[in-house]
Amino acid sequence: MSDLVNIELPFSGFYESIHKYNIDQAIENGFNYDYEKDEEKEVNEVTQDAIFMADYDYKAIEREYCEHFIEAFGDRYGLTLTFDGMTSPKEYNYSTDRIFCTVPRGQIDKIRKDVEAHKDWSQYIKDNFTSCDGFWSNYENDCMDSDWTKEILDECQYGTIIKFWLRNITPDAGVEGWDMDEYYLTNDFEMCNWDSIINAHAKIEEYLKKEAENGNSN
Repeated sequence: MSDLVNIELPFSGFYESIHKYNIDQAIENGFNYDYEKDEEKEVNEVTQDAIFMADYDYKAIEREYCEHFIEAFGDRYGLTLTFDGMTSPKEYNYSTDRIFCTVPRGQIDKIRKDVEAHKDWSQYIKDNFTSCDGFWSNYENDCMDSDWTKEILDECQYGTIIKFWLRNITPDAGVEGWDMDEYYLTNDFEMCNWDSIINAHAKIEEYLKKEAENGNSN
């Protein structure tokens, strides 16, 4: 049996979230400073259009963002995480982007043991996995069912365990909550140094140059 297990990490996704804002700001920050005057400047409409129109790889930025998010999460909570992939829905009506990674089994088993011993775990499973109108659960709503007590769970179940652990058991649980912790995890991202952001800036600069040349030739 492998010493690693696959888990889904709690993540609010890129749709209208702090993560989308962080990426868009990092892209824009390449054009909002006047180095000759050593001062910030407003990004003009031409550059804003270029940021929107230039052919750079936004998915590559999201992937690199996820890799850094996982690293920050592991550092914050003492877990050895390795990026395994991300998925994005075709539309964001009912779901959002998801991050998957691997973790040593011993680390997740310790978290699982603490969660399963918590007085509210049973009710949490019942509240979140009971089928009702408009929702069909893929899991049993009884934490003592074999669906939840088997030796190895699936990524979604481990994600549920981690989410409960973050909100109820970690030292900061109940202080500001996971939503704020998720925000704080991104505070130290130096995105201007990321390859994907550097490549995006180069593509935008290239687009601006071509547009200027086309304007001069007309």
